[in-house]
Amino acid sequence: MTLSSLTSQQYEDFIRVLTPDVMKPSHVKLPNGSDEVSFSLINKNEFNPIVSYEVQMRNYLLTNILFPSLNHYILAY
Repeated sequence: MTLSSLTSQQYEDFIRVLTPDVMKPSHVKLPNGSDEVSFSLINKNEFNPIVSYEVQMRNYLLTNILFPSLNHYILAY
């Protein structure tokens, strides 16, 4: 068995799954005077099985940090 890189189509499919949901942030002022950011769903990525937006974003960012030479595929998506 030999190791090989993903084809460009395989990588595009991988990124399509890994791309997080699109969320819109909104500023909320709490009764005690503190600020909070709330997110509302704009577009759900049906391919991403991770439920938590924070974990989706973490995985997406880590992939971009670990594989910076592949960012042009991400930007094209």
